[in-house]
Amino acid sequence: MQFVLVIASSLLWGITNPFIRKGSIGLEKIKADNFVTKSYLEFKYLFTNLNVNILLSKLFRYLVPFILNQIGSILFYIALASANLSLVVPITNSLTLLFTTIAGIALGEETLNWIKNGKKVENNQLIQSCLKDMRKG
Repeated sequence: MQFVLVIASSLLWGITNPFIRKGSIGLEKIKADNFVTKSYLEFKYLFTNLNVNILLSKLFRYLVPFILNQIGSILFYIALASANLSLVVPITNSLTLLFTTIAGIALGEETLNWIKNGKKVENNQLIQSCLKDMRKG
């Protein structure tokens, strides 16, 4: 059961990360003097708009992935309560990175250029390397 919880939380986190990143574009431009004002302005930016079409678009770009991401957090918490912490955390983090990379590539995000031994490593090579290492361990 713990393994299913780890996979599910990693999958939810990994898949929703690129969507949350896309849905919050422009949020970094919001400036305010204090935390409360800035939080209010960020909330207003993400969830309010006079145009219903834009509001629905923002909800599906940010709010739905955010809620799914939080469900992943709940599943992770349950997995932590019932499994070995030293195994659950690194496995979940590794799988989340893998799922985030796959989801980002599927959404057409720009990806990092990985360099190994002075040569550029393509994303598909990186994923294959991760999967090969997981099979060994």
